[in-house]
Amino acid sequence: MIEKTFKANDCNLNFFEHNIGAKETILYIHGWTAGWEVWMNDIEKYGRIYNIFALDLPGHNKSGKLERYTLENYLSPVYEFALSIEQEMTLVGHSLGASLAFLIATKLQNINKLVLEDPPWYSEKKGEINNESDDEFVKSQIKRYEVQRNFFINQKKTWRTSLDALRALREFDHESYKKYPERVAIRAIWAFHNDVNIWNVEDDWAWEDAVGLSKKINAKTLLLGGNNSKGSLMTKVVAEKVKTNINDCQLEFIDSGHNIRLESPHTVSYTHLTLPTNREV
Repeated sequence: MIEKTFKANDCNLNFFEHNIGAKETILYIHGWTAGWEVWMNDIEKYGRIYNIFALDLPGHNKSGKLERYTLENYLSPVYEFALSIEQEMTLVGHSLGASLAFLIATKLQNINKLVLEDPPWYSEKKGEINNESDDEFVKSQIKRYEVQRNFFINQKKTWRTSLDALRALREFDHESYKKYPERVAIRAIWAFHNDVNIWNVEDDWAWEDAVGLSKKINAKTLLLGGNNSKGSLMTKVVAEKVKTNINDCQLEFIDSGHNIRLESPHTVSYTHLTLPTNREV
């Protein structure tokens, strides 16, 4: 595993690189509170054929910190990194990473394929709530965020090692630990390294103008959503309008929560849907 540092203007980005000299490249952008290792299954599967880059977002895992964690501030160094890759590439993002991948694809011309896994698109326009799932859905997301925010802000200062983080997470989310102990263990390592200030969300980066900006997307796009009642964030009303605005867009909804490729790995061949069909993987 080769990890390197990219020196962006606003902060250094830690990233994984697997370069085999292939003509095609995949860049992975993880979601909020995670790290580049979340893509390990994809990296092991596609690293035999494609150059792979997977970065840690600012304030996450081993990347440098930002003074403020707004969508614009997240985007700036990540866009610099994407700009440094001169090859045509497939851009893959989950959650916040999907929003960033989407924005990058509106700016760069060398993005030939785009995969967006459950971007946090609750509404059609920034600051507006368009409730296919009514206000209760949004309220539940806000409440969930507040509970987790209070936990991490209050607990992180007491952790001396990642083992302390694991013990705290195990007690905080015992049901998840019983079902997915390895996943919670990895989450604890990320939580230990992450800047606690990522929980001080200063703007509503979830309310991205996806419908309007989607008219600028030229890449072949796969848009994946889940089941809102199971924790998925993207609403169908937004997704369907985005699909209409993109010339070549495949839209799929899986009966899953927010982490579709982890919760339903046998339901959808996640990255393969965006890669050339004449390749055997």
